[in-house]
Amino acid sequence: MDLTNVRHSISSDNGRGLISGAGSDVDLSEAGIELAQEAQRAFDWNQFDQVFSSPMRRAKQTAELLLGDQASAINFDKRLTEMNFGDWDGTAEDAIFEQYPEIFNQMG
Repeated sequence: MDLTNVRHSISSDNGRGLISGAGSDVDLSEAGIELAQEAQRAFDWNQFDQVFSSPMRRAKQTAELLLGDQASAINFDKRLTEMNFGDWDGTAEDAIFEQYPEIFNQMG
């Protein structure tokens, strides 16, 4: 069995540098929509026997953009929902990185 994992595209929170977990059910950003459309054109999405997605808006939108006419075949499963970052959801990433540098592996 082969398993392919595709992460949701850029959400409106990601595009603004905000932490976004289960407590931030936001849409894709315009850039995220464009990237998902590029990914849709780059692969044959009909090759998959099953497609599962988180029920969160950003994940649903990504899956629907990737599958196009086949979007009705998506299995939405709440077990794929992102972790909840509690009070950090919606908070600026930079502020959290600055306050807790020891728990982040920042590159570059």
